[in-house]
Amino acid sequence: MSAYRSWQTFTERFGRQYDASADQFAIASYLQYHGQKLVQRFDANTYITLTQAMDSHDIAHGQDYKSVLQSIKQPALVVAIDSDILYPPIEQQELADLIPNAQLGLLKSIYGHDAFFIDTEALNKLLINFRQTFTLLVIIQLAVGYQF
Repeated sequence: MSAYRSWQTFTERFGRQYDASADQFAIASYLQYHGQKLVQRFDANTYITLTQAMDSHDIAHGQDYKSVLQSIKQPALVVAIDSDILYPPIEQQELADLIPNAQLGLLKSIYGHDAFFIDTEALNKLLINFRQTFTLLVIIQLAVGYQF
């Protein structure tokens, strides 16, 4: 995977534009340019290590995955990006369903996985809403004598 942006982003930006000077489509020029930048500033072995770490990470460590997630007490905001192809929304929905005090926030964006650092205002709204909801929940729980 060389890019974590969505199909829609590339289509809107490049469409079927042809770069006659490079004798290729504009999207190919873009990907080659950014690929070269990546090679110049990022060790390929590091990228391999990171992808292996992502692929092999196991939160359960041999235990039952669902039980581990259900044991999380901390309220959590699970953010799904509707165009994310690296971490699809269905996976985030599963996390939110299994973590008892989790809320699912949906970030609608054409920027795929990169949306979390491009659509910062929308992400910030999700975080603020979660914190306000959580704060209200804590106040209610304290008022009724809930033990943490």
